[in-house]
This record gives sequence, C-alpha cells and structure tokens, in this order.
Amino acid sequence: MAHAFDLELTDNRVGGSLLEQVRAQLLVEPERQSLDITLDSGANRVVSKVAGELEHGWNSVEPWRWTGQLARLDVLVSDVERISLQEPALVQASAEGALLETSCLLDASGAVTCVEASWSSESGSSLVAQLEQLPLELLEKILGLQFQLSQQVSGEVRLSQSPGSKPSGAADFKITAGVVKFTDDPDPIMETGPGALAFTLSEGRLTSGVLDIPIVGQGVIDVDYSVPDVTRGLAAELAGTLLIDLADLDPLAALVPRIDRASGSLRANLEL
Repeated sequence: MAHAFDLELTDNRVGGSLLEQVRAQLLVEPERQSLDITLDSGANRVVSKVAGELEHGWNSVEPWRWTGQLARLDVLVSDVERISLQEPALVQASAEGALLETSCLLDASGAVTCVEASWSSESGSSLVAQLEQLPLELLEKILGLQFQLSQQVSGEVRLSQSPGSKPSGAADFKITAGVVKFTDDPDPIMETGPGALAFTLSEGRLTSGVLDIPIVGQGVIDVDYSVPDVTRGLAAELAGTLLIDLADLDPLAALVPRIDRASGSLRANLEL
C-alpha cells in the first residue's frame, strides 16, 4: 500500500532570506520511496527529487540502508537563468552515514558546478565543490544586487569536520578578467584583470588567505597572509603582506551604499 505525505510552508525566513513557499511531498511504497521538494523565493525557484528504496525491505532485521538517486535538481534564477542536474547522482543513507556521489549542475553558458558530500558517525563529514567558469552575474540575480559582474570563477573547495571538532579545509579560486557596472548603466564602473582568491581553514579558524584583484588603470588589491601557530588561538600572530595601490577611489566608492562620491588615491604596503 502506498502512503503520501504533503507539507507546505509559506513566508519562512532562513538566514535572513525569505522563502515564500516550501512544498514537499513524500511518497512511500513497499518497493520504492521518493521525496519531491520545491522552494520559491521571489523570482528564484529550486525543484528537486530523490528516489530509491530500502535494500532489505521494511520487515528485515538487518540494519536499515537506503539507496537511491538525486534524480532532479533544477534551479531557476530570476525566471530566466536555468541550471540543471547533468545526470542522476547516487545517494545512500543509513544509521551510520550518508553519501552523495559527484553531482554536477550545468547552465546554458556551459558553466559547471560539481558537489560531492559524505557523513559518517565515526569519521565525520566532508564536502568537495568544484566550479568551472561559474559566472559571477548569478550573484546579481540571486541577491538582487544593483551592479553586474562579468567575471567567471573556477576552482575548488574542500571541507571536512571530524566528530567533536570544527571545520577544516582549503579553497583555491581563479577569477577571470571582466567589468563591473550598474545594472541600468552601460558604462563600466571599473575593469578588473585576472585575479585569485584562496584560503585555508583549521578547526574553524582562517589560517591563511590570498586575495589578488588587479583593477585596470587604477591599481591592485593584493592580500597574502598566514597564521604560523594556530594553537595560540586569538593570540596567534599574523605573517604576510598587504598591498593596496589605487589611483582613484571613486570607482570603488560607487559600490559602497550611502557613499555618492569619493576622491583621492590610496597606497598602502604593509608587512604583517
């Protein structure tokens, strides 16, 4: 006998964001189970489906283990940009752990975002995400920003967390050259060259970081730091360099709310 369970929530806030509607439908059959979830937030929508079955059946004395697939994951951004699952991905769950094998999303521009994740009651959790030519203009559409970014990001982030500890990991991203402009203005605010963003995380603390953003015709922002001895906690010393060389502050001021205009230059070269 099949059993269906439906849940609908409206006007929910998660982390400061409004989810106008959340709909979930769980279908339980003797041989197969499925869960469909739809999230609506403004002009953005996420539709997902997971389907599979219990390996040993409902009446087995064996420890339960569920195996299935992430069969659908569609993300609609601003009613225009559609990002979809390339192919179904393996999903497993049991009392001892859970697994999502590599799951890749593809958009119309060819950008690919892949994620794999696992959790074990003994070893903890891990997450790997890989980005290939992900357009930063998605931020403008998802967050409702008033300016557009033409740059693309490629790279990888790896995070893990053992039971009783805080997250550790690393990320390394490359950013293509591009322009920044207001949504309703064809003239660019600034043009950036190829840049980089990287960091390492140890027990929930940032232990090193790199930020390199060349601004064409204006200068560069280059930050490179590390924490050689993280065991000292807040008393740990920083090591690295901070280089800011900007010929004109006005383009950056245009991106800061409540600042209409700024003039002058900024040059700083510090050793941390």
